[in-house]
Amino acid sequence: IPTSLIESVHSTLRPHLHDSELTADKAARICGYTQRRLAEQLRAAGTTLTKEISYLRAKKAEDELGKTDRRVADIAQDVGFTDPTVFSRAFKNWTGQSPQAYRRSQK
Repeated sequence: IPTSLIESVHSTLRPHLHDSELTADKAARICGYTQRRLAEQLRAAGTTLTKEISYLRAKKAEDELGKTDRRVADIAQDVGFTDPTVFSRAFKNWTGQSPQAYRRSQK
């Protein structure tokens, strides 16, 4: 059972990370809020919806890369990226490593 707003947002959005069109507005609706209201509450908690979505996508990608042999392109789609190159760039921003280098470091 989620004990905080952020945990609640995380558990609600995890099943939707594959959606490449998961905008802040759509994510807020999925969570049962207006975008403005959720933004206000997350701001009070020191974060934003965009940061939390990125965090969830990064953690899922790290988990998949570290624990599976699935193709990077497939993992990219699972976390909402239609272009594997854009995913690789985002992943490098998140972790400081390319997806392939991260995978090698986890073996």
